[in-house]
Amino acid sequence: MDSNNFQENNQNNVNVQQLNPYGNVPPVYTQPIPQKAPVNGMAIGGLVCGIISILMCCCCGIGVVVAIVGVILSLLSKKSSGGKLSGVAIAGLICSVIGLLFGVVGCIFLFSGSIDLTYELKRIMDDLYYYY
Repeated sequence: MDSNNFQENNQNNVNVQQLNPYGNVPPVYTQPIPQKAPVNGMAIGGLVCGIISILMCCCCGIGVVVAIVGVILSLLSKKSSGGKLSGVAIAGLICSVIGLLFGVVGCIFLFSGSIDLTYELKRIMDDLYYYY
């Protein structure tokens, strides 16, 4: 009974050499999984603030404040990314500076009196009243 038991165990444990007629089992080559670059939240925040500051450049106070926050966030992202500005941070910085310039120019025109808003508003209302 010992010899039968031994033969059954040998049949269950098949040798790898018997499965591969060419010798050893070839090594398995796996490619490394590419790692995502870490997301820099400050750079993304700077970009979002830059875009919002361009869209809100007509609102003097809001556009300028958001642009300043965008510049600060874009520059602070340099510290968390190891001393280099990423592409997102550079885009945020550019958009924030453009929004800041548009906002400052808009404030200058608004507060200098070169555009009389009450006159323009009255003229628009008169034109609308004429048509309706």
